[in-house]
Amino acid sequence: MTSQQWQDDWQDALGHYGEVLERFAVALEGQIGTPEWDVREVMGSGHASGLRPLRALIMAGAVSIEDMAAAAALVAPARAPRPERETIRVDPSQIDMSLVAAISVSVCRRLRAVPLRVEDAVLVVAEGESSPLMQAELAELVSACPEATSARTMLSGDEEMAAALQFMEAAAADVGEADAEAADTGDEYPKLVDTTGANRVEGNALQKMLSMALAWKSADIHMSTALDPSDGKRYLTVRLERLGQLVVHERRLPGETGDRIMARIRAVSNMTHDTVRPQDASVSIVNPITKARIIIRISAVPLVDGNQMMTLRLLPLVRPDLSTLDTLFPPDVVQEPLEVLKAAVRRPDGLTLVTGRTGDGKTTTLAALINEISHESRKIVTAEEPVEYRIPGAEQVQINTAQGFGYPEAIRAFLRSAPDVIMIGEIRDEATATAAMRAAETGHLVMSTLHVKNAAAAMTRLRGVGVGIDEIASSLNLVVAQRLLRTLCGACDQSNPGCEKCYGTGWAGRAAVMEALLVDNDLVELLARPVPPTPAAIRECQLIKFADHARALVESGRTTEEEAVRVLGTAAGFDT
Repeated sequence: MTSQQWQDDWQDALGHYGEVLERFAVALEGQIGTPEWDVREVMGSGHASGLRPLRALIMAGAVSIEDMAAAAALVAPARAPRPERETIRVDPSQIDMSLVAAISVSVCRRLRAVPLRVEDAVLVVAEGESSPLMQAELAELVSACPEATSARTMLSGDEEMAAALQFMEAAAADVGEADAEAADTGDEYPKLVDTTGANRVEGNALQKMLSMALAWKSADIHMSTALDPSDGKRYLTVRLERLGQLVVHERRLPGETGDRIMARIRAVSNMTHDTVRPQDASVSIVNPITKARIIIRISAVPLVDGNQMMTLRLLPLVRPDLSTLDTLFPPDVVQEPLEVLKAAVRRPDGLTLVTGRTGDGKTTTLAALINEISHESRKIVTAEEPVEYRIPGAEQVQINTAQGFGYPEAIRAFLRSAPDVIMIGEIRDEATATAAMRAAETGHLVMSTLHVKNAAAAMTRLRGVGVGIDEIASSLNLVVAQRLLRTLCGACDQSNPGCEKCYGTGWAGRAAVMEALLVDNDLVELLARPVPPTPAAIRECQLIKFADHARALVESGRTTEEEAVRVLGTAAGFDT
């Protein structure tokens, strides 16, 4: 705060509090001779520390808030009443992180101001009940925002302001520090959020998206452009999901800006600028707060009328919490799922499949299975597209179908290097299924995934890609299907859920719930019948059912019946 700003602030305070401050000034000046207080010294130290004049008096102990309130009540009739201010309950999703970056977190913290948005060149700022913003402070905020020419405030509770400021500090991206590390780490974050020159708008938008996603541990950022028939204009829609729940949904930027944002992502991730065909890519960044390396998986899909859709999935490169299966399937909830999976990875050969829909955590479970045995002497190789988790002790390969190196080619190459364990990212065609089965038959433990909704459907899918009954009988050990249930926040009162730690949602994380189908003689006989068995008949052979695992999670207090029914439907086994 400059000397002129401080003087302006003091004059603003005098004008605002009028007689109140005059009375305090007189009272304090009368105490100059005492050793306790020198009002000029207090003001000078406040100026040097960047504090407001009134706050300097209060923090020095020269004036109490209670005394100030009492004096204000005495002189209230002599002052014109302040206009009633608009109130708001500040939520992290309302904070514009691009504005925070422009103003800087340190300034926001010093002024205790939370920038929300810019509307028609007016900066909208939240202020606390006990720390109203002065005109000079508003001017300081406006001067840092090129889009704004003035400001207006909204009143928020002090606790909400404290939580918002804490969120801003955790989420704010220190681009300068990240940029300094970029040469050593291969970090593409500075390129994505570059705000120099003509790149400011899209850089700020990307910085806001990534900062919020990293702070909330959001798994997915969805972007798309589309024509709004109500006004004939194109807009960019942005959606952020946390724990499978939509936490941000906004349509604010023009479609042309969305095009530039997606073009930048394409350029940084080395995609071509072909917007006619779908493309997939990945890019590595360093979280500017935690310094952890993050892989962003990018999927770009062209839409009608020249519009685009792009999904960014943020994945930590190393997940120390996945060191064993116990973290995914805690034994204190139910023992059987954990025992079944651990038994599967102890087998010397055969195929284990993890099935589920997109986003159900199949790759995470595969990584946990490999982590369970990575400390052993067995040689472990993986083929993935892309490599999502770095697994210590495993030799990992990324396939490249464009160069003719797909899953079948990777399996054949692996078999020449004498591995013990082979992990295949996904079985998606007959060639991969055949190669995986052959590897399992020849003394290798093989693990992979299938995109089907349950374990019974995996049998139909395997038959559909050319796998025969004899191959299933001789090579397939176990089929696991899983879903993810949101877990309750342990920090907040569940009678009125929502706190700082869970960002007001009541949910803290997710837990896997599974069903397991062990391939034994009964199942093989069922599959070998002339008439294909129904899914219900196959489910009768299940070793573990969704309903049993879900009930254990509910009874342990980790989730709710409503959440189990929401995800599993009738398979949850609860009355609906």
